[in-house]
Amino acid sequence: VKAKWPDIQKQIKDIKAKRQEIREMMGRPDYKRADAEKVMAGIRTDVTQLQEEGQTMALDIADAITPQERMELIKKVDLKP
Repeated sequence: VKAKWPDIQKQIKDIKAKRQEIREMMGRPDYKRADAEKVMAGIRTDVTQLQEEGQTMALDIADAITPQERMELIKKVDLKP
């Protein structure tokens, strides 16, 4: 997990930058919906990838710890469906 953290931080930073790009686009006189839709599609792809990576990491962690440790982790982490 620690090894992947820099990549996760970069992905989050990229998503925030794309969101800012959309804000800026919408404020321009030459705003084009199609351009914003392309950026939004990229955000959806990035968020989906980040979620999938997070879910895989959670399962990897669960595989590496004992059942008791898993229960303690679940209590500490607010896991809502």
